[in-house]
Amino acid sequence: MNNITYKSVLESIYNRHQKEIKYDLKNIKKLDAILDYPSRSFKSIHVAGTNGKGSVGTILHSIYTANGYTTGLLTSPHLVHLTERIRINNKDILQEEIIKLYIVINNALKRSWGNKSYPTFFEYMTAMAFLHFRRKKVDIAIIEVGLGGRLDATNIIIPEVSVITNIDFDHKKTLGDTLEKIAMEKAGVIKNKVPVVIGEKRKDLIGIFKKVAEEKKSEIHFTDKNKFKIKRKSQNLHRQKLEIEFKGKPLILEFPLTGDHQLDNLNTALTAMDILNKKNELPISTKKLRIGIRQTRWFGRNEIIHDGNPTILIDAAHNKAGFIALKKYLEQIFDDFDEKVLVIGILRDKLCKKELIDLAKLFDRVFVVSPVSERALDPDVLVKLFEPYVPTLKITEDLTKYKTHLGISVDSQHHKVLVVNTGSIYFVGYMRERIKQKNLYLEVQ
Repeated sequence: MNNITYKSVLESIYNRHQKEIKYDLKNIKKLDAILDYPSRSFKSIHVAGTNGKGSVGTILHSIYTANGYTTGLLTSPHLVHLTERIRINNKDILQEEIIKLYIVINNALKRSWGNKSYPTFFEYMTAMAFLHFRRKKVDIAIIEVGLGGRLDATNIIIPEVSVITNIDFDHKKTLGDTLEKIAMEKAGVIKNKVPVVIGEKRKDLIGIFKKVAEEKKSEIHFTDKNKFKIKRKSQNLHRQKLEIEFKGKPLILEFPLTGDHQLDNLNTALTAMDILNKKNELPISTKKLRIGIRQTRWFGRNEIIHDGNPTILIDAAHNKAGFIALKKYLEQIFDDFDEKVLVIGILRDKLCKKELIDLAKLFDRVFVVSPVSERALDPDVLVKLFEPYVPTLKITEDLTKYKTHLGISVDSQHHKVLVVNTGSIYFVGYMRERIKQKNLYLEVQ
């Protein structure tokens, strides 16, 4: 073990990335078996959906942690560090623990795998998370689906509750080119006699979930805004103040995730939690519920990473639904700023022209970048898309030159500037890390 470094482990794991998405359960089932089925060793809530699954997952994780339960969380992708993907009680897995788990899995592969192709990156990370949760004897783990649901590597668990947040277009090549096909893939997380929570509202898609739930004899629960009577009392750049009803009584909450879409995500999380609460499985107290919601942290989602002038916001809106949600939120806060600047970089398969144009038109200036990814969209495509509507420039050099190109001029303290960084999660993670470390900043003159 002394000869194995974290860097070498990362290289080995990242080398398992495949250019084509592998979408079946054969490898993960075999890997789970040779590790003696860690997937069966803990209670779980399984969260699928096109958007919002990470937010729902992290809300649930925070609630159960605040109530004193040892709570695991598996999410993807990470913003900056691989360790973000596997958490227990709001703490990332340690690098040393990654090394130990890597050794255990690799030894098992050498003993029992044979000559077949090794597990992919995501299969490896999923097995690593399940093994970690078994070792730490978690009371419950919140497991976010990576892609789709039916054939996602996480879909070997039998959860206490399944959740499907919503349905929209994403990963068409793998999941299908219609919403109905995508809904069927997500519905694959519905298990026999396991209750399922549905956040989707469209009747034609709801019908798909009803049919599958009936076939699986699963109780189906639709999120209802009247159930918890969620009302926004106020909202600023950092949090929302809410009133909800819990156990028949009004409860005032501070909720650090901003935007209307996060109210939907909170409602979905509370619905899932309430199912277990009514069974008296992992009961939740009113006091600890308030603490858990207040302590929820989901980085890179409407997150203010520089609270000054300029104010810098990052948001990992990376698909159609994400761009719509971001636009709606920005319209709520824009009156507080005199100048609005957008910095955006997306991947090739995320080119939602109408939604991107609608977003860009909100701003005074747009800067286009190329995310650090083989799948990055050529910035010239966005320049041509935006130029008829808003002054648009391409940042052509390395992002370390960022401050030189933006050239935001603030004439006085009364001229307030908002800079929004969005698009690819790769780009948003890069910006968060560099600005937080003050290696990358905006020059205000």
